[in-house]
Amino acid sequence: MRGHNEEVTSRPLITDANDPRLADYMNLRDRDIAQRHESERILIAEGPEVVRRLISSGLTIRSIVLAPNRLDVMEQALASVTCPVYFAERDVVSQTAGYSLHRGVLASAVRPPTMSLDDVWARPPLNGRAHLFAVLEGLNDHENLGAIARTARAFGVDALILDPRCADHGGWLGGLRECSAGTPMDMP
Repeated sequence: MRGHNEEVTSRPLITDANDPRLADYMNLRDRDIAQRHESERILIAEGPEVVRRLISSGLTIRSIVLAPNRLDVMEQALASVTCPVYFAERDVVSQTAGYSLHRGVLASAVRPPTMSLDDVWARPPLNGRAHLFAVLEGLNDHENLGAIARTARAFGVDALILDPRCADHGGWLGGLRECSAGTPMDMP
């Protein structure tokens, strides 16, 4: 672990909000950027717990950005990553993302393919008896989608079925922010 810590802390601090290494995180509030992330199948995870879940999920992580003061809470999880890990102060990342970054940890990853309904039916039900689905129509707020995903998982819902009018119908861009606690990583 000590060697990893030395490797991570020896990386230079990113001080420019327009640094190309932060491209995945630029203007996350901008609808055009959100649509680009959907078309490029990029997901964004925010917060230490969600990024830890992402690291353990097996998904391909493109990069991780930390505020320097968050290394201590992320060091153990970072020991297993092979992606680039960057450091930038919260104000720099907030400027890049277009909103205030409170938790000091962001990651981008390749979003897995959306599962078909047949694929979901082929999985064993969470409760062991019967599948339980939540169907959402026209939900256009990423944070609401994330909160519904987290609540649905708590009630044993196997999958969210979203119509094409739903915000990020793949459930990933905003859904992995802190409001979902990373639930979409293990819920189709």
